[in-house]
Amino acid sequence: MTKEFAGKGVAASFDEKRSIYLNLVKRNDIRRQVGLPRLNIPMLYRKKVAVLEDRKFLDSIRPYLPEAYRRFPGRPGLPGRLKQHLDVLSYSAELADIPAEQIRLNSFQEFLRLYTTNKLPLVPVPCPDSREPENVA
Repeated sequence: MTKEFAGKGVAASFDEKRSIYLNLVKRNDIRRQVGLPRLNIPMLYRKKVAVLEDRKFLDSIRPYLPEAYRRFPGRPGLPGRLKQHLDVLSYSAELADIPAEQIRLNSFQEFLRLYTTNKLPLVPVPCPDSREPENVA
C-alpha cells in the first residue's frame, strides 16, 4: 500500500470537493433568485478546498505537535519562531506519514496572525521547570 492510499493524506477527496462545488452552485442560484450579485465560484471553490485541506492537515498532525515542539524549542523573536513553526509542521507531518506533496505549510500571513495573537505554539506544551536545585558544594 502506497502513502497516497494509506488513508493518511490530507488532500480533499472527490466527494468533499463535489460537495463544496454543489453548495456554491446552490448558493449562487439562491443569490440569482433574489437579485444579488453572483459569487465568484472558481475563487471561492479554491479557497474552501484549501481551508478544508488545511484543517485536515492540522487535525492529522495535532497528536505529534507536542513531540515536535520538544524537539524544536525555537528561539525568541520573529525569525526564530518562524523557523521553529516551519520545522514543527514539517516534522509533525513526517511523523503523521503525510506525503510530502500534501504538507501544508502556513503562509507567512497566517504565521503572523498566529504569532501576533499569541496562538503559538499550536498546542499546549509543558515548559520545563526552570527552578532546578542548585548544586551547593
